[in-house]
Amino acid sequence: MHRRAILLVLVSLLMTPAIARAEGPAIDLVQAVGDPYQGALTRLGDVLRAVFGSPAERSMEPPITGTVWKWQVTQFSDDRRIAVPAPERYTIQFGEDGRLSVRADCNLGVGAYRREGGRIDIGPLALTRAACPADSLDGPFLAQLERVTGVTRDGDQLVLLLSFDSGAMIFVP
Repeated sequence: MHRRAILLVLVSLLMTPAIARAEGPAIDLVQAVGDPYQGALTRLGDVLRAVFGSPAERSMEPPITGTVWKWQVTQFSDDRRIAVPAPERYTIQFGEDGRLSVRADCNLGVGAYRREGGRIDIGPLALTRAACPADSLDGPFLAQLERVTGVTRDGDQLVLLLSFDSGAMIFVP
């Protein structure tokens, strides 16, 4: 029901200027929608595909699955930064089935996630509890994963956004 209402509003907003300047028979409406409206019609098509299309069309974000992502750095909004000296010891992999696997230095774990466009919810993780070396970043890594609320891609990088715009975890393949 809501989608139909959105569609009607979008079409009526888009067509109102064309209808106002159309003259003669209704067939001239097509001509009235010419060049000045082409960009708007294209954008409308993109929006309609995003709302009503297949799941692949609705997800305009690049995929995050099928790659082992290595944590490179976390950049906080207050300019603090955690650089990761051994990225291969801190990884995350998202599966197509909504499950994820994590390596947090000397500990391994699994969990679930749910992604809807740019939002992501990483569920509780089941982890081994080995004692990692004193210089380990497993604590900060896992604490930050619990605070992730958004996801995006920046080229080859995976960017996990932390709650309250407090920072971003950057991963590379």
